[in-house]
Amino acid sequence: MRRVALCAILLGLVAGAGCNLAGRKPQIHEIARAQIDVLLNEAQTYMNRAGQGKGLVRLFHVELGEQAKELEERARENVELARDKCYEAYNIEPRWAPTNHAIAICEMALGQSDKAIEFARRTIHLDRERQDAWLIIGVAHVQKGQTAQDIEKKKEEYRKAIDAYETFVENRPMHMSVPYVESTVEYLREEVAALQ
Repeated sequence: MRRVALCAILLGLVAGAGCNLAGRKPQIHEIARAQIDVLLNEAQTYMNRAGQGKGLVRLFHVELGEQAKELEERARENVELARDKCYEAYNIEPRWAPTNHAIAICEMALGQSDKAIEFARRTIHLDRERQDAWLIIGVAHVQKGQTAQDIEKKKEEYRKAIDAYETFVENRPMHMSVPYVESTVEYLREEVAALQ
């Protein structure tokens, strides 16, 4: 699967296709929640900047030349800053689902697939309503499959991605991302079949 497709899912999450880094639930102390909201809002700002930089690189890669590398590096730095803010929020209250979700997004954007899966699963465990975390799990398994050297490991990761995407579709059949997710599942099935 092309890297652009993975970025599209990730940026769709960040841009608000069912994901809000600063979601609210009245489960923690009001002062702690206010601190966390500030940190997650700052993280959202950095992620937005990163998304804009990556978008420019995708659209104008040839025209940007050497500047494309610089924009990519700045985008990565913005994601790292966002991740740092998310971990600050996590240190205040590790059982807050929006913080875990935000960390999963940041780790995914930085290519830390295992951490992304871990925090996405925590998100779902903490708040069953955050089914869009399954998209992060799916993308993470696709990334792991793309880097796997062993064909069986590659197929296993793609199957795990398919399972995650199907779980998302099952739980959110009317979500605006469903058509794209379904086409991604179809593509992954073709990839698995081709690897046999």
